[in-house]
Amino acid sequence: MLTYVVNFGLGWRDELEKPFPAYKGDEPYVFVCYAHADADVVYPEIAWLHDQGFNVWYDEGISPGTVWRDELADSISGAKLVLFFVSPQSVDSINCQREVSYGVDHDTPVLAVHLEQTDLSSGMDLTLSTVQAILKSEMPEQDYRIKLLLGVSERIPRGVAAAGPAPRAASGKSATGVKLASVAAIAVLGGVIIGWLASAGGISSNTKAAPKVVRAELNLAPGQNLSAFGPVPFAFSPDGSRVAFSAAPSESLNPSDVRLYIRDLETGVSTSFPEAAGAAQPFFSPDGNWVGFIATDAIKKVSASGGVPITVVTLPRGGFVRGATWTRDDRIVFGGGDPPGLQWVAASGSAPEALTKPAPGETHRMPHALPTGDILFTSVAGEARNARHLSIETGIVRPVDAPGERVFYLPSGYLLWSITTSGISGTRLMAARFDPDTLELGRATSVVDQVQSSGADGIAYYSVSETGSLVFMPDIGPQLLAHMVLVADGVSEPLSDGRIFHYPRLSPDERWIAVSIHETNTTQHDLFLYEVGRDTGTRFTSGVNGHLPLWTPDGKRITFAHVGETEADFDIYWKGIDDEGNGEPLLRAEGRQLPRSWSPDGKQLLYETQSVESGDDLWVLPLGEEPFPILNTAANEQSGVFSPNGKFIAYVSDAADGNQIYVRPYPGPGRARRVSFEGGVEPFWPAGGDKLIYRSANRKDMMSVAIKTSSDGEIVELGEPDVVFSGSYTSYLLGGPNYSVSADGKRFLMLE
Repeated sequence: MLTYVVNFGLGWRDELEKPFPAYKGDEPYVFVCYAHADADVVYPEIAWLHDQGFNVWYDEGISPGTVWRDELADSISGAKLVLFFVSPQSVDSINCQREVSYGVDHDTPVLAVHLEQTDLSSGMDLTLSTVQAILKSEMPEQDYRIKLLLGVSERIPRGVAAAGPAPRAASGKSATGVKLASVAAIAVLGGVIIGWLASAGGISSNTKAAPKVVRAELNLAPGQNLSAFGPVPFAFSPDGSRVAFSAAPSESLNPSDVRLYIRDLETGVSTSFPEAAGAAQPFFSPDGNWVGFIATDAIKKVSASGGVPITVVTLPRGGFVRGATWTRDDRIVFGGGDPPGLQWVAASGSAPEALTKPAPGETHRMPHALPTGDILFTSVAGEARNARHLSIETGIVRPVDAPGERVFYLPSGYLLWSITTSGISGTRLMAARFDPDTLELGRATSVVDQVQSSGADGIAYYSVSETGSLVFMPDIGPQLLAHMVLVADGVSEPLSDGRIFHYPRLSPDERWIAVSIHETNTTQHDLFLYEVGRDTGTRFTSGVNGHLPLWTPDGKRITFAHVGETEADFDIYWKGIDDEGNGEPLLRAEGRQLPRSWSPDGKQLLYETQSVESGDDLWVLPLGEEPFPILNTAANEQSGVFSPNGKFIAYVSDAADGNQIYVRPYPGPGRARRVSFEGGVEPFWPAGGDKLIYRSANRKDMMSVAIKTSSDGEIVELGEPDVVFSGSYTSYLLGGPNYSVSADGKRFLMLE
């Protein structure tokens, strides 16, 4: 994907000189129809389109008055769009009449741009009666530019024009390599905002030179993609000269493998920060000298020129932060789901202080610091998203009439935000004039369509600089799209069409699959049932935002995590297979309760909680009794699972050497025994009981450890970890196995 800076509203400065050679090639292009008497007006228009990255054909080599010829006919029929500049001269031109009629007759779309008010002949009026039109003479300059850009973009892709190779990064300092995969393509687009900045500052389009046009590729190292952890993996520096981004090996789903990079757009050099492990959601300081980021358990900062990251504040679970901004008085404001309001800390380090207190069921996230020191942010309540303004001086929160997500303010007096529009893939960026004192918003205008958004949050992948440049990721469709597959002896057998699946679970009789599906263009998850061998499923819940399905041992019920008032709150529900409705609560409590495993007799549920004091812990809920903790140390204990005989539990702990797999007697006493050697997550204990399955720390290898037991079910010996198979199968942020295994341990239900 080309990155480019373009120029809105700044005219072509050469007189009647041909602005560029007409396009000749196999890529999509625009055919331009105009009267040569209008060349002084048309040339700046097509030069501007050419600078936007569009391929443009015009008859630079054919003199006025030339008769109809095959070359023109072939050029029109081969074009994706005929762009007709309407004026009294072009309407009277026999050549223009023929070209437009030929395009209409041969189903080539026509876009008419009326340069001035023009009376159409009856024949031309009939020809153009069904043709899209832009009335340039009756529109403000910037509205016209945006309208033209969108009109052309509907027909041909942007950025295919030859622009020369991307700058090469300096040896030893960059992450150079192959062209980006689709999930790592970023476009830098200055033109959407630059014209507004010129207008707001009283800059005449006829007196100011155009800014430099930059076309480059954002190079990542071979085998790397932008990170999928956190809502937005990149940020623009305030001066628009650099992009900070988070990237990780393409085959890794381990947050700790994510690293920070900064790319200089002028030189093309990408500097890596190898010590910035887990660096998600980057954001710049106001002076551009520092980059903050969200690690797995902290907010950290690092000098933009390099160095060792510094911890600003430790958090119980940094991955649930949703957005951060650095204020001019050297504070960092962040939002998210735990707690659901905005908080701030000193950039030099301090304890978090609450800034907002959301209403029940509301979350405050994606803060953006205004020059005044006040904060814009997004309020999320169910599927509703609205902009809000926080006065730092008074603490008063007021609404802003921008119903969308991820709000940015530009010093030129404009507000940007994103919306999800029915029928359009991804999100759309909107802009309007904005008064930060009165919070009055002008008429909203679409800026860019089809921008990628995070699958779970619906947050648009874009950022802006104070100079008016925009960086965004073009839409590539739903993230984490996967197929359910059955893997046996290294061979993958498809079981379903592609959906955003999470946590597939085979029923005890292995006839059914319970799975959570993320509904496209929403934050909603619901449970579905698939019969093994059929590639379509049946809805099991509706509107409960359900995660982590878990069969009871008798196969008669499904237990699941039910999202509570905020995205950080989960209660445990269950529902009978043949029951109507959405089930009933099994355990309600403050914070997160995640169901992990049933005891083999179905009388005890092992579940996971989280607290600020001790992090992630494992508890047990005996049916009909009060729950009790079994592992609540200072370390994080996660993803617990009962052994098939109920005498042991396997779990993940970070007590030593990062995340490792352990087993220990249940309910005890007895010491824990370490199973993994080089890290492990997502343990699964197949019903056969003779092996323990887990995923390697990089989420790439499926591991198996043989377990030898005595006649009374006690573990006698743990074998060496072996790789069963490897591949790119999805994981997920809620932990626990994002897969299922048959009772004999030979067939793996995976998300590919």
